[in-house]
Amino acid sequence: MDTEPESLTVCEGEPPAAVSPLVQRTRQLLHRRMKVEITDGRVMIGNFHCLDKQGNLLLVNTVEQRIKKRPGSEEGEPELEQRNLGLVLIPAEHRVAAHLELSPVEGEDPKWLNPVEILKEGAQVIEPEMEAS
Repeated sequence: MDTEPESLTVCEGEPPAAVSPLVQRTRQLLHRRMKVEITDGRVMIGNFHCLDKQGNLLLVNTVEQRIKKRPGSEEGEPELEQRNLGLVLIPAEHRVAAHLELSPVEGEDPKWLNPVEILKEGAQVIEPEMEAS
């Protein structure tokens, strides 16, 4: 009797079922703020929403950042350009690095953590505090 391999797709709203520990740990990352660097040098910062079997990431409320040199500026001073993109699918082959934002302390710059560390056996993720509506 042939059995299908377990799905590695992790998306919000999946029915609870017997899933592997890797999928359970990946679910801990849902809704966490993630910074993803892609091959063309841009950086996408958004909330982690989904990961499919191929390793493609889906981010929501995403902001794209890129460094651009201003024409005519002295010494080619770089300028950080940002734009809101909303929902973004990042193919695995274009992803250079991905990091999770640790809960920021007021007045400090955000700190980023490599999600691979969280997916290791026995790692725990501290849930972010939800804002009161």
